[in-house]
Amino acid sequence: MPENPLTAQCRVIDQMQEGDVLVLTMRGEYNCAILGELMSLAILQKGGTGAILDGMARDLRVVREMKFPLIYRGHLPSTSKGRAEVNECLIPIQIDGVTINPGDIVFGDIDGTVVIPQDIFDAVVERAFEIEERENNTRDSIKAGASLESTYMKIGAI
Repeated sequence: MPENPLTAQCRVIDQMQEGDVLVLTMRGEYNCAILGELMSLAILQKGGTGAILDGMARDLRVVREMKFPLIYRGHLPSTSKGRAEVNECLIPIQIDGVTINPGDIVFGDIDGTVVIPQDIFDAVVERAFEIEERENNTRDSIKAGASLESTYMKIGAI
């Protein structure tokens, strides 16, 4: 007897570790929501920190009330039951031309999502702090009355 597709999907969530982000791709098939309230709750209970979906989500009002970090392609009310199945886990995937490998570090907010390979994480964080410092200096200069042009010429950031 073949395994119920939802069993595999549950197993993926159940094996999540503290701090994990669920990253799922539907490989272009957007006929149903692959995550909603109950899966979000299960991820939080496992210590997961959010989800990135190359697919649809549902139950968004409740998911937002849970403050569950979720990046998704769109939303549909239909569930994945009988429409989609998990058939691979912990493999590299591509979303919009970006390869995401198991263990990569991901950050996302309203402005977008960044995927950082583990082997360059320290260098990326160091560079991000440098950029943040320049932006803080730019902000302070503008607040102090300097022109945008002179600030840019001095600091090189706007």
